[in-house]
Amino acid sequence: MPEPSKKFISYIKNMVFEKSGKILSEEEAWDAANNLIGFFEVLHKIDCRTKNDKHTGNQSYIE
Repeated sequence: MPEPSKKFISYIKNMVFEKSGKILSEEEAWDAANNLIGFFEVLHKIDCRTKNDKHTGNQSYIE
């Protein structure tokens, strides 16, 4: 999984502060950014698998 950039970590810190007023540490922001990247990586894998299954006729993802 790719590492979150310093710019993305800063974006997460600012977004959380604007939405909740909470100041995240660098470690907390890194964890949040890393979790978000991981979440979208999983969604991308599922999407790719689903598209591949549709092309091959495998519909096990529906069950």
